[in-house]
Amino acid sequence: GKLPFAAARQQGVCSVCSSSSSSWSSSNSDSSSSRIAVREGATHTERGSSMSHQETVDRECEEIKKDIKRLGAPNADGKYVVKFGNLFDDDKAQQYYEAIVGTLKAARTKGFIDWKGQMLLKGAHDSVDITLLVEPDE
Repeated sequence: GKLPFAAARQQGVCSVCSSSSSSWSSSNSDSSSSRIAVREGATHTERGSSMSHQETVDRECEEIKKDIKRLGAPNADGKYVVKFGNLFDDDKAQQYYEAIVGTLKAARTKGFIDWKGQMLLKGAHDSVDITLLVEPDE
């Protein structure tokens, strides 16, 4: 089964796909204090193309920003907000993401999105607002 995000990082397991390796290492992907587990030479095979683990995470984080903007509406601060249940149940999102909660957690770690609370579980957290903090690249 999937490990919680923090436990996955401590154990060297990808939070998006749950692959593991003894060669996982922590690295900073940007200037923030966020630390993300990456594995040298890790690849994900998707739709016949091979890409590194970090490239897959980065691509999915960018796509989740677009989906939040597509499905959400601006709040009083002009930030796009979508309910977790609406995002989770969206047909396009269901087809695109292998592990949407893992992608949301990775995007939150990068500072792209935020929500109140620590976890997102289908059903129990359907009404939780997910707020887009960083606009998608166009």
